[in-house]
Amino acid sequence: MDRKYMIEVECENAKEYEEFEGKRIKKEVETHHYRPPTIEEAKKFDKEGVAQFNAMQDKLRESSYKKETDGLFFKEQRGEIKKGTYAKKVEEIKKRFPKIEV
Repeated sequence: MDRKYMIEVECENAKEYEEFEGKRIKKEVETHHYRPPTIEEAKKFDKEGVAQFNAMQDKLRESSYKKETDGLFFKEQRGEIKKGTYAKKVEEIKKRFPKIEV
């Protein structure tokens, strides 16, 4: 996601040191920390920002589907777990990573 759509959460001066002519020199450097936007924040974005937010949510969903649902699908097909378990997990992931309807 493009940094202009990330939410700045902290800005502080950090100390860094560098060598100059054999001497260690201290300098202050401004550091920024960002986090992804919530859906409420993302709803205020322009079209490009909403598209980037939805793409980020798609990637998070895809990763979660692979980790959490692939095994469930096959277990459900073999009758090892209750029917509907797979669908329930898919809906849970969609709720965890909501997208903005455009």
